[in-house]
Amino acid sequence: MPADIDFTPESLSDMLDHTTSIVPDHDALVFHDTVMSWGEVGHAVAQTAEALRRVGVEKGDRVALILPNAPQHLICFYAILRLGAIGVEHNPTLTPNEIHTMFANHQAKVAITVTPLVPVLAPLGLDAIFTIDGADAVADNVITWPQVLQTQPLDPNHPRPTPDDIAILQYTSGTTGVPKGAMLTHHNLRSNIEQIKAWLVGAEPCRETLYGVLPMFHIFGLTTSLGCSVSLQMRLVIFAELDPAALLSAV
Repeated sequence: MPADIDFTPESLSDMLDHTTSIVPDHDALVFHDTVMSWGEVGHAVAQTAEALRRVGVEKGDRVALILPNAPQHLICFYAILRLGAIGVEHNPTLTPNEIHTMFANHQAKVAITVTPLVPVLAPLGLDAIFTIDGADAVADNVITWPQVLQTQPLDPNHPRPTPDDIAILQYTSGTTGVPKGAMLTHHNLRSNIEQIKAWLVGAEPCRETLYGVLPMFHIFGLTTSLGCSVSLQMRLVIFAELDPAALLSAV
């Protein structure tokens, strides 16, 4: 392994745009019977970013992600970053009290989740709640995934994030106290992606398949499934949960 890694700092948004522009037709995401190309992912990210912009999300705003592993997790993650906003990942199995405590800390006014969790978020008075599962809206401030996919893409000239901008607040496990939101910049995450790639000896762009089994809300799953897959133009096969039979079937 190299002791030092030399690479040009860039935002994760620039990293994604590089992949979507050079291999738009290459398989990006596989989830059950759904396959998306990198070009389709890039278009969906631009649509989601515009939908978030229309509800008032601006640079520096926190946007909560309370999602299982799914294609929309990657899409929404990069849509948040494209606006210069800050993603805040949450374990979707947290109790309502744990979720409310984190919201009181990070002060997000927009959340992206699944319909069953909307009642948990309703008391928080959020500006908007996006749902990814295609269910009908259950409240006035709920925006469904079909509505997102009808949105025009974000203006390509919209201001972009820089490597030094904060990308995510990643909460610690709280083993020794109250969970704390670690501030990680685009450069922090990009560096970690390059560190992991250095261990993938022989891995080549557009030739690898990554099984996304680790939870995307966890920093390990986030860096690999949401980061390395984009940087190496991998085919990311997404598993909503650890199912050995499904995993072997995919192999």
